[in-house]
Amino acid sequence: SLDFSKVASIALESDSNTIVTNKKANVKILLKDKNGTLVNDEFTKLNVQLEGEGRLSEGGQISMMSGVKTIGVVASENPATLKFSVQIVDTEKKAELNLSVVNEARLALEAPVLAIIADGQNDLSVNVSARRGNPVHDRSENRNAMSSERR
Repeated sequence: SLDFSKVASIALESDSNTIVTNKKANVKILLKDKNGTLVNDEFTKLNVQLEGEGRLSEGGQISMMSGVKTIGVVASENPATLKFSVQIVDTEKKAELNLSVVNEARLALEAPVLAIIADGQNDLSVNVSARRGNPVHDRSENRNAMSSERR
């Protein structure tokens, strides 16, 4: 069959690739043309699936017109890896995103600059990511690493 669609690719963005058990993450589906611009003037049918223990707020065959759609992924009560996949109906165009389900997560803040000046004009970029593990254990490892660097 001929493909007259402007959609050249599917991008998936998640507010987090790590989900705590029994919690929800949102995955945004973006349909883009060959230049990376959103295709927001075309009716597109998609198959949306989730492999692993979890559920989707909306799944199966869905329709999109705006080029952007957000779908919730709810993790089960067991740690695992979930595979979120999207494919345009009757084409080979698809995208996949792996999500980790963990019992505990903590937020890690990383910044290239560790100090700012009061009443000064400083821009501070902070990267926030979800991490696995026990923060007490990780703190002691970081403290040991810092003390060995000072020697």
